[in-house]
Amino acid sequence: RAGLTEDIWKLKEMPRDEICWRNNLACLTILKTRELSINIRTESDLWLTFGCGIRIQEFLETRLWKRSRTKISEAGLIYLNQLLNMKEERLITWQQLKNYQNQSSRGKKAEWFKVIELKMLERPENRKIKSQFKTDGHNTQAIRIKWNQVSEDKRKKE
Repeated sequence: RAGLTEDIWKLKEMPRDEICWRNNLACLTILKTRELSINIRTESDLWLTFGCGIRIQEFLETRLWKRSRTKISEAGLIYLNQLLNMKEERLITWQQLKNYQNQSSRGKKAEWFKVIELKMLERPENRKIKSQFKTDGHNTQAIRIKWNQVSEDKRKKE
């Protein structure tokens, strides 16, 4: 596994799994600085990831994760809760995710998203998730859609 379970700055020896870390520039930089005996002083608060729930990496099979981790990371996705609506009742659609990223939703749905849908959805027609994935309360990790102001140009379809 590429993920660290302890504070990276307090480790005496770093895990040496460069194959998993080849796309992680921050970890490769830290490894190189350790080899050269260079200390990096940082504010540890900058390196904390806030969130809760099941991580997407844990949810997907290892082979599928390795194939799609760069795209998932580029999208800024870490937890499954980020793919749920505010009430944590429904999974967002592929089109909603792509629109949030300001990308075209044309073409095939990503394999990793299909697997998440298959495992999480009770019924695909209404996008309701299975009870085991529901939690009490408000989903603070839900994607917040930023609405653009409608232009006054009547030729545009918005």
